[in-house]
Amino acid sequence: MTYLSMFSVTRPCVALAFAFAVAFGVAGCGDDGDEAKDPIPKDLAAMETAAETAFDQALLANATAVQEQARLISEALTRYQQQASKDGVSASALQRLAMAAQGLVVAAANHALSATDLARAANAVSAPMEEIYAVYNPPAPPKLLTLDYLGREVILDAKEANFGRALADVNSLDTNWQSVRAKVVSAKGAIAAAQFDATITAQRTALAAANAAALEAAARQALDVVDTIEALFVTDKPD
Repeated sequence: MTYLSMFSVTRPCVALAFAFAVAFGVAGCGDDGDEAKDPIPKDLAAMETAAETAFDQALLANATAVQEQARLISEALTRYQQQASKDGVSASALQRLAMAAQGLVVAAANHALSATDLARAANAVSAPMEEIYAVYNPPAPPKLLTLDYLGREVILDAKEANFGRALADVNSLDTNWQSVRAKVVSAKGAIAAAQFDATITAQRTALAAANAAALEAAARQALDVVDTIEALFVTDKPD
C-alpha cells in the first residue's frame, strides 16, 4: 500500500492535504501548509503506486495495463534520478530501482511470461523502496514497505506452490516485522500488532501443511493488516 492510500482514514481536510502534497507538491488546508506536506517526492510515490498496480494487473493477466504502468514507472524514474542523488539516495539503491524498472519493461513486453513471473517483475520495483523512502523521513515507518513487498512475494510463492521459497520469504517477513513491531505498539497499535503476529502464525501453519490456498489467504490478510498499521502513523492527532 502506498502512502497516498493511507489518508482515507484521516479527517477529510487532512486526507486531501496529504494526498495533494504527494501528488502535486502543494500545501494543504492549514495556514502555511507546512505540516500538510508529505516529504515523499511525487515521482517516487508514483513509482510505488504504479508497481502495486502493475502487480495486481499482472495477476489479472492484463498485459496492456502492466505495460502502461511500466511506462509510467520509467518516466517517473527519469524525472526522479537527479533529485534522488541530490537528496542523498544511495547509488546502489537507485541502481537497484533502475534495474527493476527496466526489468519490468522487458517482462511486460514478453507475452510468453507467466502471470506470476510478470507480477514478480512488478513487485521487484518495490524491493528497494524502504531504503529510498527512509531518506525522506515519512510519517509511517519505511519498513512497512518491505512488509508489503514480502507479503506480495509470499502470495506469488503460494500461487506457484513453491514452499521452499515461501519459507524463506515468510522468515524474512517475520524478521522484518520484529524489527518494527515495538514501534507499531508504541503508536497505539497493540491490536494490529497482535493481528500481524497471527498472520505470521497462519502462514507458518499453512507452510507446515503445504496448503497453498491457506498460505495465500494468510499473506493477503497480512497485507490488510499492514494497511491498518500504516494508518496509525498518519491519523490526525490533536495539538
